[in-house]
Amino acid sequence: MSKKKSKTINPIIRKNLTVGAEDADMDDFLETCFYDNDNVNTLLDTNNPQRIVIGRTGAGKTALLKELQNKAKNTIILQPENFSFRYLADSSVLNFFEAAGVNLHIFYLLLWRHVICIELIKKKYGINNEDKMKQFLSHVLAKLSGEKGKAIAIAYLKEWGEKFWITTEERIIQTTKKLEEQLQAQASVKIMEFLSLGAKGAEKLSEEQKIEVTNIGKDVVNKIQIEKLTQVINVLNDDIFNNPKDPYYILIDQLDENWAEDQLRYKIIRALIDTVKKFQKVRNTKIIIALREDLLLRVQRETRDSGTQEDKLEPLFFRLSWLPYELEEILNLRVKESFQRQYTNTEVTLNEILPTGQREQKSAAEYIISRTFLRPREVINFFNCCLRTSEGKTNISFNDISQAEMSYSRKRLRALSDEWVNDFPLLEQYAAILHGLPRTFDFSELLSHSSIDDILLEIACHHETKCSEDKICTITKPYIENKKQNKKGILAEIVCVFYQVGLIGVKLDTTFPIEWSYNSEPYMQTAQLQPDTRLYIHPTFWRALGISPRNS
Repeated sequence: MSKKKSKTINPIIRKNLTVGAEDADMDDFLETCFYDNDNVNTLLDTNNPQRIVIGRTGAGKTALLKELQNKAKNTIILQPENFSFRYLADSSVLNFFEAAGVNLHIFYLLLWRHVICIELIKKKYGINNEDKMKQFLSHVLAKLSGEKGKAIAIAYLKEWGEKFWITTEERIIQTTKKLEEQLQAQASVKIMEFLSLGAKGAEKLSEEQKIEVTNIGKDVVNKIQIEKLTQVINVLNDDIFNNPKDPYYILIDQLDENWAEDQLRYKIIRALIDTVKKFQKVRNTKIIIALREDLLLRVQRETRDSGTQEDKLEPLFFRLSWLPYELEEILNLRVKESFQRQYTNTEVTLNEILPTGQREQKSAAEYIISRTFLRPREVINFFNCCLRTSEGKTNISFNDISQAEMSYSRKRLRALSDEWVNDFPLLEQYAAILHGLPRTFDFSELLSHSSIDDILLEIACHHETKCSEDKICTITKPYIENKKQNKKGILAEIVCVFYQVGLIGVKLDTTFPIEWSYNSEPYMQTAQLQPDTRLYIHPTFWRALGISPRNS
């Protein structure tokens, strides 16, 4: 007979007690405390088109993919850092032709389709040596030999069959070298002397030579036999992955990490998105990738061309979001787990260690969640701060929460700056514009803010090297230098940036609710701002910006 758990009276909040790590890769609470609001089933459904998980930093993308890996029987994990994309970045041949104006999108598509086709086949047939490769080829060739329409796919499988068990890294290098050789073979002697210089060599070309290079590049790229892979994809659907009871999944995360130079990374991710769309055709497989929302926006912006139709990608997106009660349950699960680890026979719930009563007409849990963008990482971060200020006590008081909030608020402002560093490296400095303001005010009040000019001037002077990289600075610098710019227009642009990153919310009309970019429209246009437009500084940042909750 199992022993019933007894309840320890008033367990102490010990030093270093936490409810888990903020980073899913380091969070040992994740497996036992994963809260599933049916997101897992949605993504595991191969008939559901949603397969690109979109969310801001800390929304739980990595945690969700880890749970998918635990739940699905047949999963393949692909990590970009283990690929040889740096080989592409270092290729003088590719850099030369791209700098000359050759679009290599078809080649990046080829890489992804090739890698994914072979990874699926390897997983399905357990190919890790020559004997298993031969068994597979024998099986599939016998099955397809009488079908003339699949002759191209058979030829492709024969061509690459002997290399099925090599690593993805080797496969990408091998495919890239093949393209390099084809490009070099077409180049004239005069062109060859510039080719080894990469992008710098392209800058030295005459207009006549540049036309020659682009024609060579287009000719070689257009001959890339991507049609072969289209036929292989048909074979995967019709003849290999045709059992709906035995689905296969490819999971790709960490696309926001530094595995390639930014411009190349955007092109490769764009090709991956297009590949994910193409592989919907293979009904009993699913490629699921995780993308930060700001990275997706940059990819779309940097790779947009005349033929781009972003709305056609929308059905693929699974936008990760949380409701307050779900975040409260995540905390509750983690509090229980944390105390059970510390006190074996003790079960402690969230409400038992939080104070009763209300602050700002909210319970303690609601108050903590209101200081977040409704993302699990922030809730865990704030609660861990509360535990640190409550060490040695039996519960957390509102005074402890208030003390923890100062540390948490400052950390969140820094984290927000890190999240948007590619677009706005000086965001934290520009946030000083909001320092000491009321928590809510009209846009017209910002126009009369006496210290804005001083703040803008100080940033431009002290961070001159970063100004060329910061979109706010490029807007404000002309105003600071000659005062000819319209101050209202400048501040409207800054407010739109603050809205985009989540520093402020807006109420565009008295009958409208407050809009926040993380759960509403991600962008706001300057034309939407009127003198009486009401702006709201997000409560997360009140303490860091010296804003009193009672100051409105």
